[in-house]
Amino acid sequence: MEKRKYLRVININGILTSFRYLSLFLTSYFYMFIVNEHSWQTKILVVVGLVLTGIIMNFIYLNERINKIGLIVALFAETLGNIFLLSLSGNFQSPYIWYGLNTVIMAVVGLESYMCWGDLAIYISLLGMTTIYDRLLHPVQTNTFFADMNITVGLIMATFAFQVIMKHVRKIEDKTDELLILNEKLSSANKKVEETMTYMCKIYEIIHLFSTQNNRQDLIQLILDYTTKMFKVNEVFFIEIGEDEKHYKFYGNKVDKIKTDLLINKAFAVWQGQDEPNNKWILEVEDQNFTCVPIGYTYKQFGLLLIEGIQDVEQLNSIIQLSGMLFKKFEVEAINEELLISEEQNRIANEIHDQVLQKLFGVTCNLFALAKKTYSLDKELIGEEINSNREILHKAMTELRQTIYGLSWDKEGKSSFETRVEEYIKEMQKLYHIPIQFQWTGELQWLTAKEQTSLYRIICEGISNGIRHGEATSIMIDLAIKETHIQLCIKDNGRGFDKTKVEQSHQMGLGLRNMQHLSRDLAGKMEIDSEEGKGTLLKVSIPNKV
Repeated sequence: MEKRKYLRVININGILTSFRYLSLFLTSYFYMFIVNEHSWQTKILVVVGLVLTGIIMNFIYLNERINKIGLIVALFAETLGNIFLLSLSGNFQSPYIWYGLNTVIMAVVGLESYMCWGDLAIYISLLGMTTIYDRLLHPVQTNTFFADMNITVGLIMATFAFQVIMKHVRKIEDKTDELLILNEKLSSANKKVEETMTYMCKIYEIIHLFSTQNNRQDLIQLILDYTTKMFKVNEVFFIEIGEDEKHYKFYGNKVDKIKTDLLINKAFAVWQGQDEPNNKWILEVEDQNFTCVPIGYTYKQFGLLLIEGIQDVEQLNSIIQLSGMLFKKFEVEAINEELLISEEQNRIANEIHDQVLQKLFGVTCNLFALAKKTYSLDKELIGEEINSNREILHKAMTELRQTIYGLSWDKEGKSSFETRVEEYIKEMQKLYHIPIQFQWTGELQWLTAKEQTSLYRIICEGISNGIRHGEATSIMIDLAIKETHIQLCIKDNGRGFDKTKVEQSHQMGLGLRNMQHLSRDLAGKMEIDSEEGKGTLLKVSIPNKV
């Protein structure tokens, strides 16, 4: 608000300064070349005096107008100076009578209404006294009383007009101030909305990225990368706690073994001595402070995050909680996987016992009986018996194959991998209303469980990136499973990006980095081909281990 007032003062000062010098120029010109009653020496004295007075007083007003007392003193001094110079140049009949209104205008702008009329009253009364005194000393034939009265009335009317104009100007300024305040509030609200939307988008991306991690190592590396960027520090470490809470794994930048051992020992000692193990604390190692944050879920602790310096980790709370849930998820998945393996082993054993072994036992008995009768049977009957046993063995082999691969396909003959991909594509098409094509060649049963999971994650990330960042309206996914390698291509028609610029600035998004990490985890590689305005092509190549 103060800034707006100051700007308003500067604008009015410009107007007042222009009026002062313009009125001084016009009245001085009229006085010098039209008025003939005074000598040139008197004229020069009056003009020089008014010019100097005008410059000095204008400088004072520019510096003191905000100060009420300084303004009153300056106005009173200039009024007395103007009256003295007017007495030399003709009193009420002086051309400078209208220049004297500068003090009245200054009072209208900077002071209360009564101060303006008080200045005018002093102006007229003292000028009237000097006029009477001059008439007594120098009697003239012409009576100028009515002319002086007309000028007095003109001064009063001009002052009244200035006050009315200034009243409306102040109303306009007040309305302008109200509009400026409303505009500031709207701008502030708009800025807050934009910040909130940006924050929500970032949180969504972070949650999506964290939730797509497949194993503990990937999640730990992502926590380290994200924490380093958030706090802009050089050293961030993670100590993974073993099941027995005695063994550990250390992740982070390479440091000497002495410092590593100190960090681990101090962190474990403080953590085990904490009454509330979920709270953060500060460690001091080799004259360096570290903020230690435990990551866990309910009563189970999975690791300790060490951040260089004393940090406020409030903004990291959501990531810490999400990471704790993901560690718990990995633990539950490992248990489920063990249970599934055990259950699958039992299923295979039962089915082999109930079906395959029974057939094999029957074939064994038939062959044993056939061996005893070989010399008593003719060749035709022996051939029929052998063919019969061969058919039984073929059925046993078919049942055995079905038993082994039974869990890899659903009831409609589709693999679980194919079903998951198609379901995700249907969800994205329903949400964003864009065509997404998925085609594959080769044998899906050749894909290991890890390959299926990683390829599924890469496909999901590629579709999500193409829609959210590339603003694509069409996406094509092609999966080729060959004897030597697996190749996945994801092509969109989005806005693309400058690949060289992104690589040089090291600003590759978390989604692309996550896909690269998934590819490398399978001993593969990912290539990116993109140009601004020409879409993006992702090529993932993975060696086939089957």
